[in-house]
Amino acid sequence: KTYQDYGQWDKFVAKDLDKMIEEFDESDRQEQEEKHRAKLAEERKKIEEKEQEIMRAREESDRIKDEGNKLLMAGDYESAITKYTRSLERNPKNAISFANRAQAYISTSSYEKAVEDCNRCLEIDPRYVKAYLRRSTAYMRMDVPKKELAIVDLKKVLLLEPNNKQAKEDLQRLQPPPEVKEEKTAHISEVKGEPQQKKTEKVGRRLKVREVDEEGEEISEEHKTKGKQQEVQQQQQEGEDGKGAKTKSVGEEETAKAAKKVISHEEAKVLAQQARDAINARISSVPDKIPSNSTEFQRAWKRVSRDREKLFEFLSIIPSSNFVQYFKTEVNEEIFLSILACIHDFFVEKNPSHGLEILASFIKVPRIEIVLKFLDASAKSLLSETLTSLEALGLDNGSTIHQQY
Repeated sequence: KTYQDYGQWDKFVAKDLDKMIEEFDESDRQEQEEKHRAKLAEERKKIEEKEQEIMRAREESDRIKDEGNKLLMAGDYESAITKYTRSLERNPKNAISFANRAQAYISTSSYEKAVEDCNRCLEIDPRYVKAYLRRSTAYMRMDVPKKELAIVDLKKVLLLEPNNKQAKEDLQRLQPPPEVKEEKTAHISEVKGEPQQKKTEKVGRRLKVREVDEEGEEISEEHKTKGKQQEVQQQQQEGEDGKGAKTKSVGEEETAKAAKKVISHEEAKVLAQQARDAINARISSVPDKIPSNSTEFQRAWKRVSRDREKLFEFLSIIPSSNFVQYFKTEVNEEIFLSILACIHDFFVEKNPSHGLEILASFIKVPRIEIVLKFLDASAKSLLSETLTSLEALGLDNGSTIHQQY
């Protein structure tokens, strides 16, 4: 072959080689696309199978939960707990099963477990009202009731459902108005044997005041007669001596007149309400003096602890450094939680810097770490939420204090 023949062959080979490369690339691309489509189809199939499995698990969980509900209503609480546990094994995100198992635990006096289940339920569904109600019930039935945490839960319920009747009743029971102390100087009783009024007149019960002695016992007619006889004899004796002194003061004469006065039932109610309002105002008024020691602080705290807003006003006047002095021997968990809830509800919005200073002072309180260690999940959540809110406001030392807690 000549040199020219080889040159022509090289041109032919180069031309065919480019074509072969293009064909190979196209074939490889198609093969890769087919593999990719097959892989996508396989993954889609796995996802669909997984979704079907999840749906079956949820349906099975709900079915077992319904069986537990029937047992719960029948009063077979232990069997109901077993059913709810199986339901949660099939679907660990079944919030209703957690809440219902909590109710079964409450019925068997397992209050710590009930609180734990309510916590798990609220992690899944933070707006599940029944979980808050049941957790508040568990708090109040513990050997050492956690009243402040129960009140926090009930208030959360009313935020979600302002007309929730059970929450209103329970909150009213936990925060009753201060009782009015009745004076033992007089008792009001219904008058018997009063003549009936005419039908055209407005009918009302008539009341009279009974005279009592210093110990609250009613003075009998015999004692009254003897007393009057002794009084007459004394006056006669004074008249004979020419003294003529009066034995009754103006106040005693008014008391005697009041004893004889007959008042209506409605008037008695008005007088009682006025006395109750006056006592409530005195009892629940915000102390205007900074407590100098632990005893004074606890006495003042008891006066305002039922009203979170008044507690806020009281805590606002106290220098944060005083709390170390108030709790230098020990810190009361109930007081700490009530102050924490007050900081969460009021100080974060109205006076965040002072609220942060109060929390910072508690870090220096002896044995505070013991109180923090034994806080339940709900109280720890409240503490964390409060510190996070204060830190988010950009206050000095906010992050440092959060880390110390």
